[in-house]
Amino acid sequence: MSADVKTEESVKSAEGVVARPSMKERQRQLREDAILDATLDLLKTKGYDSMTLEDITEAIGISRPTLYLHFKSKEDIVLHISLRCRTQLLDFIQSQDKSRRACDRLIDFCNFALDIRFSEQGMAFGDLVKVVSSFENEQPLLGQCEVQLMDEYVGLAAEAQAEGTVRADMSPVMMSQVIVGFIKNYTLDGLIADGRITIDEIKESAKKLLLV
Repeated sequence: MSADVKTEESVKSAEGVVARPSMKERQRQLREDAILDATLDLLKTKGYDSMTLEDITEAIGISRPTLYLHFKSKEDIVLHISLRCRTQLLDFIQSQDKSRRACDRLIDFCNFALDIRFSEQGMAFGDLVKVVSSFENEQPLLGQCEVQLMDEYVGLAAEAQAEGTVRADMSPVMMSQVIVGFIKNYTLDGLIADGRITIDEIKESAKKLLLV
């Protein structure tokens, strides 16, 4: 979603009254989601370099001017795909039941991240990494969301270490970086495509990296 556009979340006014998004705002959000979803599909089938804005507009039946009402370029669309993904991860980790063991919440978060990583992004992940690393400075919200997400992850790892339920031979920061690096490793896509490993095996390996 564009940075200056309201999300689907309810907005609280100065008087404390919760205001629902207007029909126009909901329609705009639905169209933006459609653009992001169509771009993901095209990344999987055509790749970033071959994909054009015309491919995207034709896929969902809108004009180029309509597309520009939401995103300024192909790079901008891909950056917002990454922002949407990170927002989903942040919402998940923040909404977990804090009364559960931190270890269980940490494993659930890893599994959720892997589900998004492989079911939604699939073989497009390599292109996403390439584009985001090149243009992420154009979307400050992306970096802010990443910092907030990692802070949550490090805090959860530290909480699990304090429980004694996960390995303590590395700092919470290093543990978080190891697991995130494992999840982001886009060579896994080729191994899955070749039938050499499964997503369940990846989840189990991530769990073994964490547990005592």
